[in-house]
Amino acid sequence: AALERARGRVAEINGEAERRARRESFGLGALPPPEEFNCPLTLEQMRDPVVASDGNSYERAAIERVLRGDGLSPLTRQPLERTLFPNRALKRRIEEYEERDLQIAAMVVAATGERGEASGSAEPAPKRSRTRRSSQVT
Repeated sequence: AALERARGRVAEINGEAERRARRESFGLGALPPPEEFNCPLTLEQMRDPVVASDGNSYERAAIERVLRGDGLSPLTRQPLERTLFPNRALKRRIEEYEERDLQIAAMVVAATGERGEASGSAEPAPKRSRTRRSSQVT
């Protein structure tokens, strides 16, 4: 069981590194994620969000450290129960957000690449002039 968890974590880390590299390649590395995706303890984007008994979401490893320590909610200072629940909805939203960002960036890169190839430069094509038709009343 421990070996399977370790293999799963290694695969997760490799997937994160690949996603991070793709984001960097599109220039999205400095684009901060929505605040709701960040753990209130680590201030970093959550990978394994869980809900604690105080009703707040945390990165699993961060809140587990709190539970091993004083066991008080970092936000409410009330005692926490030891049970954590995976926040699957939040995890899915984080994954969808990242994937959508990558898809949009890929489309922009593809569109600017196509436009650059067609015109021979990276500059946008000149706008077409519109001629105004005048209507004559007779």
